[in-house]
Parts: sequence; structure tokens; C-alpha cells
Amino acid sequence: MKKLLKAEVAQKSTRATPENSCVECVHATVHPSLGKDERFQMAWSLNFENLSEQEIMEAAAEHFIIKIRRVFAKDSKPQDADWDNAQFDCKEFVTARMTRVEKAAKTLQDFSDEELAALGLTRASEKA
Repeated sequence: MKKLLKAEVAQKSTRATPENSCVECVHATVHPSLGKDERFQMAWSLNFENLSEQEIMEAAAEHFIIKIRRVFAKDSKPQDADWDNAQFDCKEFVTARMTRVEKAAKTLQDFSDEELAALGLTRASEKA
């Protein structure tokens, strides 16, 4: 366990090894014993071997409910027909892990040509 200061970048990764029923997680978290803007960097191994498929699915459902509630909260006029007894494809709510470069590239895709120019950038297709 390493203490990270505000300026330090935390390492984050989640790697599942289904054949071992384990997930290796590297993450950072705050703790009441730490000062402001400090976090602990740590690695945990989650063993799912002694859980049934039903228990794993129920635990996963709690995670997906939180994500879907965020979408529901953005609906300014929710209707029963849209939300009550709804079925969701959980694949849509799985967060893809991206590097900082991938995140930046994805964000820049939504920029207009004028916004890119203001940053001194052009689209890759324009450079050719």
C-alpha cells in the first residue's frame, strides 16, 4: 500500500481471470486517516470461487442499478412506459477502460472544427 499525494497519478486496472474465479484490481481510495487530497494506492484480489452464479449476478445487479439510475435521473419527464418493467442490456453499462490518451481522443471527436482550431489542432483526415 502506497500513499499518493494530490499530484500523483493513481494506477487503475481490473483484470479478470475466469479460470481462477478471480479478479485482480489495482485502485486508489481515500481513508479518514489520510490528509486532504491524499489517497492509498493498493492491489486487491477478489475471489468469486465460493459464490454461485446467482450470487454473482445479484451482486452485479446492484452495480448496474446505480448506473441505470443515473440515466433515469437525467430524464426530465419520466414515463411509466419507458421505465416501469423495463429491461436493460447490461453490456451497454459496462465501462470500457481507457488510457488518458484514449479518453482525450474520444473527447476530441465531439469537438467542432472551430473548437479544434482554437486549440491549434486539426482532424487527422485534414492533415493528409
